[in-house]
Amino acid sequence: MKLNLGCGGDIKEGYVNVDQRELAGVDVTCDLLKMPWPWADESVDEVLMLDFFEHVPYVKNGAVLDEVWRILKPGGTVTIQVPDFDHSAAVIQARFPFVCNKCEREINEFGGNDTGGPMCPLCGHDWHEMVQVAMQRLYGGQDYPGNWHFFSFNRGTLKRKLFKHGFNDHEILERDHQYRQWSLKIQSKRRSDVW
Repeated sequence: MKLNLGCGGDIKEGYVNVDQRELAGVDVTCDLLKMPWPWADESVDEVLMLDFFEHVPYVKNGAVLDEVWRILKPGGTVTIQVPDFDHSAAVIQARFPFVCNKCEREINEFGGNDTGGPMCPLCGHDWHEMVQVAMQRLYGGQDYPGNWHFFSFNRGTLKRKLFKHGFNDHEILERDHQYRQWSLKIQSKRRSDVW
């Protein structure tokens, strides 16, 4: 069995799609902050948590990873995608280099426009609009209940959190996607030498 936790509208074929809201395509509706989850120990091959983990309060994110560890088979994988704190902060602070979310090219200095505002010198995308996207990546859309972010991660904090809760063999995935959406996507394996 493969689970797509906190899927929202991102329904994946071949996965049991799980969300707390009743949405089209969701197979299981449950509150993932209430544990234990309804899956047996070592019954799951793979867990996806794409743009979900940042919605978990900091005081509960360890417990969520412990549940993922519990339900995964030995050697099973968890893939987590979260907003990339370092890249979003660089955009907000105009700390070069960073990548334009429109043209996906690295920006090392601003160009100007006819109003004198900073912009991507390659595609003309306004920096103030990039800042709004970065703020939304860090704090959530805040346009419906639960669409806010409780915590931000960079590679180091996410790898340490995963290792502490029983995961290793971390692999950064889809580097291009990391830049386009300013996300960090990592896959880790369940360790067997824990607990």
